[in-house]
Amino acid sequence: MAASYATGAATADETAAEVTALTAALAAAQVDIATILQNNNVLSANLVINDAATLAYATALGDKVSIINGNVTITQGSLDSAAVSAVTSKIATVVGTVSVTAASALDFSALTAVSGNYEVAGFDVEDEALASAANVTLSYGGGYTQPNLTTAGAINLDTTSYTSTSTGTLEIDFSGLTSATSITNNGGTPNALTANVASNINLGAVPVASLTAPKALTVTLGKTDAAAVTISTASATAVIVGGTTALSGNLNITATGDVTLSALKTVGGTTIIATAGEVNAPALTTLTGAATITASAVNANALTTITGASNITASAVNADALKTLTGAATVSKASVLNLPALTTVSGGLTAANLITLNTPVLAATSTITTASATTYIMKSVDAIGRFASLATLESVTLSAQTADLDFGAAAVLATLNLVGTANTTDITIGNAPKLAAVSLSGKLGTTTVEGALASLTTGLTTSGTVQSLTISGTTKLTAASLGHTEDAANGAQLTVANNALLASLSTNIDRVTKFVVTGNPKLASIDASSMVSMPVNSTSSTTYTFDISGNSNAAATFATETGLKGAFTAAVPATATTAATDDIYKQNSILTVKPYLTTVMTAALATSATATGTVNLDYVILSGTTATATKSIATGNISAANKAKVAKIAAE
Repeated sequence: MAASYATGAATADETAAEVTALTAALAAAQVDIATILQNNNVLSANLVINDAATLAYATALGDKVSIINGNVTITQGSLDSAAVSAVTSKIATVVGTVSVTAASALDFSALTAVSGNYEVAGFDVEDEALASAANVTLSYGGGYTQPNLTTAGAINLDTTSYTSTSTGTLEIDFSGLTSATSITNNGGTPNALTANVASNINLGAVPVASLTAPKALTVTLGKTDAAAVTISTASATAVIVGGTTALSGNLNITATGDVTLSALKTVGGTTIIATAGEVNAPALTTLTGAATITASAVNANALTTITGASNITASAVNADALKTLTGAATVSKASVLNLPALTTVSGGLTAANLITLNTPVLAATSTITTASATTYIMKSVDAIGRFASLATLESVTLSAQTADLDFGAAAVLATLNLVGTANTTDITIGNAPKLAAVSLSGKLGTTTVEGALASLTTGLTTSGTVQSLTISGTTKLTAASLGHTEDAANGAQLTVANNALLASLSTNIDRVTKFVVTGNPKLASIDASSMVSMPVNSTSSTTYTFDISGNSNAAATFATETGLKGAFTAAVPATATTAATDDIYKQNSILTVKPYLTTVMTAALATSATATGTVNLDYVILSGTTATATKSIATGNISAANKAKVAKIAAE
């Protein structure tokens, strides 16, 4: 061609070649156009199938029905299911509405999107791939299963016309829904659904306000109405509610199996949950209104507050973060209640079947009523009457007690662990025959352990500071090793009296104003070597009492006494060849008191020649190894004479 242009004329051969090439190009173009026409899968018209003629026309369209830019209306009647399905199985997208009245199963397995409304009536069709539609209306027996439907408008289900167990609405599955405006029955109240025979219901993110499904075995909601929700599923073995984080109104669920509220954080109205299974609410923090929950167990470890009256019937209650119970609280069935963060119970707590109450940071100011509880672990109570069942107490632990308490009526109390917070906190432990272990610590004021206490042998321990401690009248206590110290400003007082079997006593107190150890016939050892200082606020008017006496029986039984025994060496006058010697009182236990008595006398006499106080010391003396009589070391007021006697105490 280029050469012919150069010469200005084409040869015959060249012209023939050009014609041939053009002919070939036109033929190829015709083939491409035919292919395009043949492969066109878009129908820009409505598709109607309602008789043999319209079915034949639709069949002839071939793949052109893949995308329909129009509406689809199918009324099957007596048309062959396979023939109709041969057309419908090719439909993938409808830019319009779809209305199907089926008499048997039809194949819509390729259908994924409908821009308009989607309606199916009469018989279920195979449309599980449908992902989006506007409003959806379904009316047929069997199951409404649209697991891939993600977006829709209003969903209208006919679940009331199909109530037979064989033809009814057996399953409702919209599990893939992420967005829908509402769901209802037969055009009724939006978001209120009744499914009388469905065994499985999964509604995805439809905002359900009410669901009644008496035969449902499983119910899964991806979302609820933000105002309130009622779920009635008398036979459901599993109810799962997700998505919704807050309800401004009421929550009401009835089931027989586990109820899971996976995302719910707050309920503004009344909460009522009744089920035979567990209630699991891992995100729940606040129940603003009253709460009534019946379940085998309640697991809500993020729950901090129940504002209204609460009634929880469950064998186990797990609420590790619960801080506040504002209204009257009732816990039934549970034998153990562990609420480690609970700080406020303002309306009282009633727990009829409780054995152990573990509320270690609760300072109880309202009554705890339980007929069977035996173990309490608490921060404090403001009065002994807070234990409404004082007669059943077996173990009490109070970690920061401020108010005075008297456990005199605790007939079966076996263990008491008490930490006081002030030297004005007075504790009285009466004749509790089962009490075997007593631990007193922190800061305590006047503390009394008295009575037979038939089970208390060596289980008495003290630490911290105790301003005044009395141990008296015990029948089984054999040893008292007291680890507490004193209030530095006010000093300490200790009375140990009339304890039938007490054999040893040791103390850690100092700055003593009163030290009385009397009437303990088996007492063989005292260690009071910690007493070396005067009280900080000691004055000339301070009264001191020291009395270690009477720790033996009558003279007739001296030989068999196991009480304090020592030796006495009488004074010897001077002779021409020997110097005089003073009386010597020998007893190792009494010797441990000597430094303090000397300090007390010296300080007291330095401030007043008539210092107030008494010193009374005696013990059983030995003649060889035989106990013969009681020897008094010093009896009377603090004086120089008694100080001289005390100075003569020596080791055995």
